[in-house]
Amino acid sequence: MSAAHNQGKIVAISGKIIAVAVDGSQRVLKVGDTVAVGERLIVPADGVIELRADNGNIVKIAEARDLTITDDVFGPVTADVTDAALATLPSEAQQVLAALQDGQDPLQNLEATAAGLAAGGGEDGGSSYTILGRVSEDITDASLAAGTASDASIETIAATTGSLDASQTFNQPSVLVADSNFIDEDGMATGNLLENDSDTDDALSVVGITVNDRTFPVDTEEGAFIELESGVLQVSANGDYIFSPANNWNGTVPVITYTTNTGSSSTLTITVNPVDDPSVLKADSNTVEEDTPAKGNVLENDSDIDSELSVVSITVDGRSYTVDAQDGAFVELESGMLEVSANGDYIFTPASNWHGTVPTVAYTTNTGSSSTLN
Repeated sequence: MSAAHNQGKIVAISGKIIAVAVDGSQRVLKVGDTVAVGERLIVPADGVIELRADNGNIVKIAEARDLTITDDVFGPVTADVTDAALATLPSEAQQVLAALQDGQDPLQNLEATAAGLAAGGGEDGGSSYTILGRVSEDITDASLAAGTASDASIETIAATTGSLDASQTFNQPSVLVADSNFIDEDGMATGNLLENDSDTDDALSVVGITVNDRTFPVDTEEGAFIELESGVLQVSANGDYIFSPANNWNGTVPVITYTTNTGSSSTLTITVNPVDDPSVLKADSNTVEEDTPAKGNVLENDSDIDSELSVVSITVDGRSYTVDAQDGAFVELESGMLEVSANGDYIFTPASNWHGTVPTVAYTTNTGSSSTLN
């Protein structure tokens, strides 16, 4: 009896040969792998693969091929000789066995050929046989075997076997690498998403952008413009991008995911480093009547987006005075008494009956910026 065989084991391989399973999954084959019926093999022009079936047949597939494995590729499995050994012997076989045991000619009383399984010759090669009885395993003199059941045949698949298409190629997946960009506050982040990506089969382009769970198509001509709280992002189909952060904004932009025309995706991360912006100070002036104190705050019209301003020193008539954080500074002038606090408050009490212009008071803040009070 014989049965179809549904897989073969790879005993030799040359070149990059791809197996495509029934579910569409793909794998690169290597020695020791098994190939099952229903799988599709993609063999390049320089590829050669040899498969061994359980029946011992060697199937060799060479040159550029694209074929689907069927039961016919591996051939039938010959009946197990162990099954033949355990089967009930026909009467002719029993006569032969009895003759052997009595030391007689086993063929003398037979009318035709000796009993046994049908020969397995023909175009498949090899042979099959029947074991007449279980004798001691170390007895070899009385062997009637007509050949070796394990003799293997080698078959090379003809060009017409299976579904062949030498022009078909295997599309390798795109290789994308995540991008990152670091800029300073109020700077501009520029680059190209595809610069470090590759695809051996296709020219890559960007077709979609996803930010904050929202997806935006990238037009082949105009690209995509995306307004974020942190700034404005512009992406072109060729991978070029520009991110302009909002004024004085710093932090990490939400992760930007881009998708290519091959269906592969990767990410871009942009980080905006904080920069200490300079303080913006404006000159102060105050005019009062004689014998009247002049009051105000030198920081009231000043600003700093990064720091809380305070006065750390003042300079009058070429002399500098430290402004204590608790006690401030007291400066005696010919024209009167000047008191300045760290929070910017000031009081100038003119001398009795004095009038005129007080020498310019220059003040310096904790950020190193300076301005004047007149």
